[in-house]
Amino acid sequence: MPTRKAQNQLMRFSMSFVVLLMNSFLCLMRPPYALSQPSQSPTPVAVGTVVEQSVATAMEVVGTVGPYLATTLSAEIGGLTMRFDLKEGDAVQEGQTIVVQLKASDLELALAEAQAAYSRAKQEAHKLETGAASREDRRKAS
Repeated sequence: MPTRKAQNQLMRFSMSFVVLLMNSFLCLMRPPYALSQPSQSPTPVAVGTVVEQSVATAMEVVGTVGPYLATTLSAEIGGLTMRFDLKEGDAVQEGQTIVVQLKASDLELALAEAQAAYSRAKQEAHKLETGAASREDRRKAS
């Protein structure tokens, strides 16, 4: 997008060009005798003060806008996203931590399965230890 100074220069150039074009058009539209004969009476002219002011400009352009820098985010675990605090286009700083809340149902099921397997293994180990100890006690007694 052009800078403010460039926009002002473009606007001034455009206005000057339009005025020059209008003057050329008006000169061509006069009848040929008007150029050679002076007018009978003076033509009234409105006079005003020239002031410099900002003019709102609008430009329509076709193009593609892309980011200056892009990155790909990845997670240590996969899952459905429940909450993500950033919106597309938000600026982030290098090293900034981005918190994403994942849907926990799959993870909770996996945790429950792991806890059940741990509990079964612990019970099995206890049975083996108890059974081994009772066998040793029986050998010593006999």
